[in-house]
Amino acid sequence: MEFIETRVSISGVEMLDKPQEACGVFAIAAETTDLNVGTIVHAGLSELQHRGEDGAGIVLNYEGRMVGQDAPGLVSNLDLTPQGETIIDGSHPLASISIGHVRYSTVEQGAEQPIVNDSFSLAHNGHIANIDAVAEEFGLKDKFTSDSDCIAKVIDLFLAEGHSLDDAIALTLPKLEGGYSLVLTDGEVLYGIRDPNGFRPLVLGRMNSDNAWLFSSEDSALRAPDVDARLEREIRPGEIVRVQNGEVSTTLINKEIDEKLCAFEYIYFARNDTNINNRNVQITRNAMGEQLAREAPVDADIVIGVKDAGTDAAYGYSHETGIPRPEALGKNRYSSRSFIQKDQAAREKMVRTKHRPNEAIISGNRVVLVDDSIVRGTTMRTLVQMIREAGATEVHLRIPSPIYNWSCHYGMATGDASTLLARQFPSIEEMREYLGADSLAFLSVEGLEKSIAIGTGKLCLACMDGNYPTPIPGLPERELVSQ
Repeated sequence: MEFIETRVSISGVEMLDKPQEACGVFAIAAETTDLNVGTIVHAGLSELQHRGEDGAGIVLNYEGRMVGQDAPGLVSNLDLTPQGETIIDGSHPLASISIGHVRYSTVEQGAEQPIVNDSFSLAHNGHIANIDAVAEEFGLKDKFTSDSDCIAKVIDLFLAEGHSLDDAIALTLPKLEGGYSLVLTDGEVLYGIRDPNGFRPLVLGRMNSDNAWLFSSEDSALRAPDVDARLEREIRPGEIVRVQNGEVSTTLINKEIDEKLCAFEYIYFARNDTNINNRNVQITRNAMGEQLAREAPVDADIVIGVKDAGTDAAYGYSHETGIPRPEALGKNRYSSRSFIQKDQAAREKMVRTKHRPNEAIISGNRVVLVDDSIVRGTTMRTLVQMIREAGATEVHLRIPSPIYNWSCHYGMATGDASTLLARQFPSIEEMREYLGADSLAFLSVEGLEKSIAIGTGKLCLACMDGNYPTPIPGLPERELVSQ
């Protein structure tokens, strides 16, 4: 069989092997100006760094205008000195509202956030599937840089007609099909908004020591020492939460509500100490590994998890089977990410730099290698080879998520479905042969739903089963890959 390396370029960025989350958002509205809200948002974004490593931005209200800064790379790269004014060190004592954003360069490469205009600022986690149709309806074709920018421009058009911001938001949101967790402020009011399907998570928190309210993509960020907030509750799908002068009110988007949380929040995106729908992510990943062990047992000597998300499932697989789980695959956290390297040789070198098999533990053993998912397989193919080079006599791949069959249109960047491993190699045996493993098994859709255990029908599984919860313009018909 001839193996052909596949890759797809989205806005010039090559996306390989792992789905990339669009971003994370964090925001605070204090009742007074006593808090340094810029510092708090900076701390919250740092806790959400895993959701976006290509850029970060913070905006706050100051003397009747929105000021802030964005920068490429990590949150720590923000110099936060817009127009010579520092927003981190406390020199903005009059600020009471701040919003922030971390992003990956996916379908919105180069689209800095938060987006700021004369009337308000917003930050967005997700992707709007019908954004071209929305832009055409409002005469914005070729006049926006991202779907987030288009949302802002549509709201602006309603404001120009004389509508209040509340009404402009209410008129805009029903036009959108897709995933959006939004934080938005005009400097007086802070909004936290979740789309009617709730594809992306968003929570409401409250400061333990001050009367301040917060929004965050994950509740784990609320517990950062420099934030010190408690979780009040999750924002419900389709809910618009409004915070002004310490008071919280809520309305619903005028659209049918149909909860469909992205399953990959549990599989890969969220930090393992995060809780979503009252379900802890680490415990859920443990359960995925246990279920996978029941569905696909194998005779082996050790279980190895690929850091980071794969290690929790590996623990579950080990617990269920009794096979030991030594720390046999280290990770260099300071290496660059392999999915943006320019050619295959560079990507393979980066994988080898990032992952360090321990030959003393692996040599002579039959290995179960557990990773959270496989999208294109290039990294996994190199990892399997590395485990063999470390002396493994057998390598059995176990993936605690179903086969990835379809592109996402709600906030994950995976490119065209034709580039996916399962499209290139439509059978388990063909995939196994390409990856170089002795055996390969994926968790079933039923097993995933059982492990996540948040209720039947409440998960978006479109990338696995092709059943998109909302209309996807121009989506061609394709046959599903058989399991």
